[in-house]
Amino acid sequence: MKLKNFDFFYLVRKLNEKFIESKIKGVEIGKNIIFIYTNRENLLCTYGKHIVMLPYKEDIHLCRESKHFNYCNDYIIKSINQLSLDRVIDIKLVKKDRINEIERHLIILFTGRLSIIITDCLYKITYTSDKRYRIDTTFTIDNTLPFYEKLSLGGRYRGSNISELICNIENNIEGSGDVEIKSSEELKYLLERYNPLYSFIKGNRIEVINYDKYKKTNILEILSEFLNAFLIEEKEYCKSIIIRKIKDQIQKKSKLIENINKHYNTNEQQYIDWANAIMFNKHKIRKGESNVVLQYYNNGGEIQYNIKLKTELSPENNAKYYYNKAENIKQKRRRAIIRRDKLEKEIDNLNEKIRVLQNGLEYLFNMWATDSVIRRKVHKKGFKYFKLKSGSIVYVGRNNKENDELTLHFSNPGDIFFHVREAPGSHIVLRYQGENPPPDDIEKAAEIAAYFSKMRNSNLVPISYTEIRYVRKPRKVKPGTVVLTREKVIFVSPKIPSN
Repeated sequence: MKLKNFDFFYLVRKLNEKFIESKIKGVEIGKNIIFIYTNRENLLCTYGKHIVMLPYKEDIHLCRESKHFNYCNDYIIKSINQLSLDRVIDIKLVKKDRINEIERHLIILFTGRLSIIITDCLYKITYTSDKRYRIDTTFTIDNTLPFYEKLSLGGRYRGSNISELICNIENNIEGSGDVEIKSSEELKYLLERYNPLYSFIKGNRIEVINYDKYKKTNILEILSEFLNAFLIEEKEYCKSIIIRKIKDQIQKKSKLIENINKHYNTNEQQYIDWANAIMFNKHKIRKGESNVVLQYYNNGGEIQYNIKLKTELSPENNAKYYYNKAENIKQKRRRAIIRRDKLEKEIDNLNEKIRVLQNGLEYLFNMWATDSVIRRKVHKKGFKYFKLKSGSIVYVGRNNKENDELTLHFSNPGDIFFHVREAPGSHIVLRYQGENPPPDDIEKAAEIAAYFSKMRNSNLVPISYTEIRYVRKPRKVKPGTVVLTREKVIFVSPKIPSN
């Protein structure tokens, strides 16, 4: 479902009724999808086959790869506005700390590719998922709508009725008739007073809904149809992804079983017979021989063996070597059989999961939430931290996994990242209050970074630091590895606060 610019005007009014004064718990960004979690209802924004934007009560688990970030956590939604009558939503956020009130703007763009931008109170960009915009620049809408620009410059539109007038405005046709508007303020006033005809695509035909005629119908009810269709599509996509992953696991386990049957099918009886032949004919073996031909009598009669010997070992030790080799093969076979039986049971369980998924979807989301490696996990343990006298907090990562969690997911773009230069060490993040970090806090955070590194026993340690927004993790690198840009270096002695 593709919403037009004026649809967003009415949608914003409905969203204001639902979300004002609600607290944001988290934001999740995926490919052409945004999910905003609040303490009341969740706001789902999608772009692709449909564009849908509406509150949804259930906590669904999206199957597409997505990224969680905490830039807006615990902020209160103060207002939701439509910018320049375009398909751009501006969510004003406010959060109080001990000193002052912090204001941010969470901007969702449906123009072009669905994207998200976070700015400060002056609309300076601090985070963007849209390549058209850059960090530290001021956010402005690049493609001003033709009708909005024309009205701003003193142009006018006419129509014989409101529906025709709205159609002329959308198509940028001046038109003719008794109904006329001369400015964007008049257009907004007109939209406030009258509900225009809503046109949207349903299947292969265009269906028109008149809000005056269908009084029980509102925009959220209409959009809920498309949300349910999206959720069904999401479940099917989720099911296909899980089944594909399960089949990959089955294929890997089947190959392991093939390798077990191939490599551990050696008969140890041959080595036992060689050892017996050596012990029976040890008086015939000369010292230093590397290869001998010996005869031995077993149940099948007299057999002649061509046996390789270790020249540094005596006949008794050569026999012992082959006895041990036979015992090792026997033990390996026993372990291989146990492992093969375990793999076969695991394959049966995976096939059962596929059968359950194909027959119904009730089991689907619980399985995805517990088994999926795509869905990011929330850090539950809590980071080690030091509280400084100024009120700033210094967070410390205790291992590679926690370093990634602290730097990539927990931190805000304006926090300061510290790490010892050219040596292993913990990731250190300084979260300060106010506009700029105090110099003393930077020095103390650097001392903590030096202390939690391999250079703890040095007198003077170089520490690199920069804002989190300039820290990135390259692809296919081990956990805890990041790359810094715009970094500065400070030399300090390793030290931690008394607390």
